[in-house]
This record gives sequence, C-alpha cells and structure tokens, in this order.
Amino acid sequence: MYRSTHEGDPLTFQAVFPRFAPTVAAFLACGIAFLCSLPAGAQDPFVEFAKAKNAFDAGDYPEACRRFEAFLSTASDNPALIAETHKYLGVSYLFLNEKEKAEEQFVQLLNMEPEFMLDPLIFPIDVVDFFTEVQQKHAQRLARIAEAEARAEAEKKAQEEKERQLAIEKLRTHVYLERHVKEHSLLVALMPFGAGQFQNGQRRKGVLFLTGELTLMSAGIVTFALHESLRKEAETPFYSAKTKKKYERLETGYRIANHASLISVGVLMLAGIVDSIYFFSQRDTTWRKLEEKDVPPRYQPHRISLRPMVAPMVLPNGGGLSAAASF
Repeated sequence: MYRSTHEGDPLTFQAVFPRFAPTVAAFLACGIAFLCSLPAGAQDPFVEFAKAKNAFDAGDYPEACRRFEAFLSTASDNPALIAETHKYLGVSYLFLNEKEKAEEQFVQLLNMEPEFMLDPLIFPIDVVDFFTEVQQKHAQRLARIAEAEARAEAEKKAQEEKERQLAIEKLRTHVYLERHVKEHSLLVALMPFGAGQFQNGQRRKGVLFLTGELTLMSAGIVTFALHESLRKEAETPFYSAKTKKKYERLETGYRIANHASLISVGVLMLAGIVDSIYFFSQRDTTWRKLEEKDVPPRYQPHRISLRPMVAPMVLPNGGGLSAAASF
C-alpha cells in the first residue's frame, strides 16, 4: 500500500493533486456522460445490422422490420449494408403480407443495384418470384438507371484516359529556358542618386534615394541663394539698426538651414553608396521560357532517321550486294 510521509496517512488523489482534481473529475464525468448518450452500436453499424439479421433468422419478422427500419434511420454510409438492409426488410414485409412496403424496399434496392437478383437457394420461390415481378414492373426505369450509370462510368474512364494522355504529353514536351547574364559594375555602385540601387534591381529604393538627394540639394541651393541675398542686404548702409538686425537674424537662419541641407545630402549619399555595395553582386542571372519555334535548331533534340545503303560486295568465291543503314 502507498502511504504519505505524514504519520502513515494514505496517499490519496486529493492529497497529490488538490488543485486540479475537481477539473479532471469534471472532464471525466462529461466524457462518461457523452459516451452514455450515444445510441447502442452507433460506432459500429455492423453490430446493429447483425442484431436485425438475428431477428430475421429467428422468424420474428415484426421485430426484424423494426430493427432494420431503425438501422436505415441512422443513415449508415456503407452502401453494401444499406443494400442488404433493403433486401431483408423487403423480405420481412413480404412475410408479413405487406406487399406495398415490400415493393418499396425492393425498388430502393434496385435503384442502388439495377442488376440485383435474389438467390433462390436462400429465399422461398414465392419471394423470388415477387422480386422478379417488381424488377419487370420497373424494368424500363431500371434500364435507364443502368444506362446512365454505364454512361457516367464511361465518361469517367474517358476523362481519366484524357488526363493520363495529357500527363504523358507533358512528359514528352521539351521545356526551353534562355539564360541572360548581366554584368554589374562596381563603379556604378559607388555613384550617388540611387544608381547602385537601380543596378541591383531595387527600383523603389533607388527612387527614394534619388528623390531625397535631389530634394536636399535643391533645398541647399535655395537656402544658399537666400542667405547670400540677405547678407548683401544687411551690409547696405541705408537700413536702420533694427532692420539690419532683422536681416542678420534671417541670414543666420538660412545659413544654418543651408549647412544642414548639405550635411543631410552627404549623409544620404553615403548611406546610398553603403547600401548599394552591401547588396552588390558581380552578375545577375535571369531565365526566360522560350517557345519551341524560337529555339535555334542546333539546340533542339535530334530526331533519329535511318538512311539505307546498298553497296556491291566481292567475296573469294563470288560477289553480291550488301545492305546497311546509318543513323
């Protein structure tokens, strides 16, 4: 017996798992309740069919009808079991002298298998005769069903054959690829204005560097022109001290903006060059698919052709002709 370290107290589930025991117990209870709620034999349709067949073999045809009907209501996805159920249910109804219900079951069976026949070695001849009458009564409709099934099967086989031929044709088809190798220049990678990015195939990044550098350069040119203009205005002796001070303040602001623009241009150019060199590759290889008509003949597969040759042949005891073939 397992015991805990406290004075020989028994080691219980609650003592070991005091926090999780209620949750686990609740899950177990739910699982047991779910399993109990399942109908008997729901997980095994063969068991339910066997029970109904037992009632039929015992001659208890009312019970057999009840069980077979219950089995059909479960909507089993086994076509063989459903067909057998219609057969035995129809025979059971016939033994109970309910011919309309028996005919209904036999019709459903024939809808599934138009060529089905009852075995006279298993069922009484009266049952076999009744089944044959039902089959003859619905012969035209059953023939249309059989014809439709045969046509669908033929179309399915034709489609499968067509897909197989297409797959074989794809395997026989030659795929031609043209390789293009473009050499890249390290000198271009060292150029500003996004030239290296455009060479590396990064067009969006190249546009960003080009636009940013041109914008900052334009700002530098404009601020330089304004700064020089204000500087000259501030040196004019006709302005008052207040106006002159205002011009000097504006001139200082434009000078700072000009320096900031030039520094930003330099930093952005350097960043573009570093980025271009980082992603630089000596060559760029691309592939393009070609149509067979665009492929030069020397690259197409050679077709084997036989050229027969006949030549005279001289032997010590006579002569003749020799035949050969060259590829």
